[in-house]
Amino acid sequence: ASGGYVYVADGNYLGRGFYIVDVGGGGAGSPTSPVLADNYVTTESQYDVNVAGDYAYCAGGSGMTVFDVSTPEDISLVGTYPTPGAPLSRGICVFGGYAFICRSNGEFLSIDIGGGVAGGSPDNPQLVGQITLPGDLFAVMVDVQYAYVASHMGGLRIVQLWD
Repeated sequence: ASGGYVYVADGNYLGRGFYIVDVGGGGAGSPTSPVLADNYVTTESQYDVNVAGDYAYCAGGSGMTVFDVSTPEDISLVGTYPTPGAPLSRGICVFGGYAFICRSNGEFLSIDIGGGVAGGSPDNPQLVGQITLPGDLFAVMVDVQYAYVASHMGGLRIVQLWD
């Protein structure tokens, strides 16, 4: 939630996509009477979303999808980063110009989305690094220089991102 809006990644088979709900962001919505501001139906399920500035970054299906949410009532797709194979991209956290993605096969990805070493941007994300952790990864949070990754069967893993 941010600025009176709730951002939702939907993994439902019939309603998969990305949704923004107005809960007091300037439209007709309120916390007691939310209103759909806009949505974008995707071809693959979305499992997690992280909003940073004017962009929402979704992990889902086989990669990352980036939406411009500067006008919540008129969102648009601006970029993607496809990840190979069948494993699902389940968790995402944006921090310091990077998107960190965890996948169901144990892959943990670092993607430059602006201001990083690879010249990436929201409309042209660039892979910076990748490691494999044990288990089925499903959530990630970043705090300064560490990523805290939740893994089914692998427990909590702590990854140092930079010195």
